[in-house]
Amino acid sequence: DSLGNDTGDKFTYKKTIIPVAAAYRRGNLGLGLAVKSYSEEIDGDKVATTVFDAGAIYRLNAWRFGLSAQNFGGTLYDYAVVKIQRLGAAYEGGRYLFAAEIKKEGEAGTSLSAGGAFSLSDGVKLRAGWRMKEEFGGLTFGLGLERGALSFDYAFLSYGDFGSTHKAG
Repeated sequence: DSLGNDTGDKFTYKKTIIPVAAAYRRGNLGLGLAVKSYSEEIDGDKVATTVFDAGAIYRLNAWRFGLSAQNFGGTLYDYAVVKIQRLGAAYEGGRYLFAAEIKKEGEAGTSLSAGGAFSLSDGVKLRAGWRMKEEFGGLTFGLGLERGALSFDYAFLSYGDFGSTHKAG
């Protein structure tokens, strides 16, 4: 309740995003487009919509520069899905990768994130980073596995008072 007393009521939230994506590469330029089925469920009330993403990456020797626009189109619970714009750069040298990103997320303002990855072998990468965001910033870490055309990624993200999130793809 408003005084912080436990009412015994439970609150559930679930979000599912299923993307279908295509990419095209010509020389040092890569372009991508995704169509996503996006659904949310809050205490048994489920809604769904379709949103679109687009992005580009340009390689210049050991550097990569990218930009993307996410979640365009679509509404949930009579509100537009939060649009996200990103601008980033990365440097890859041998077994190391360092990256930084500026992110604009809806009306929430702009945040900065930075991190790195270390390749233990051709198919195993360890990742760590820090999201510099007032309410939901903090430590992130992950693991990436690749074998041929298949890949698996796991990430842990801290969300302050809201706890943590595990992501897999």
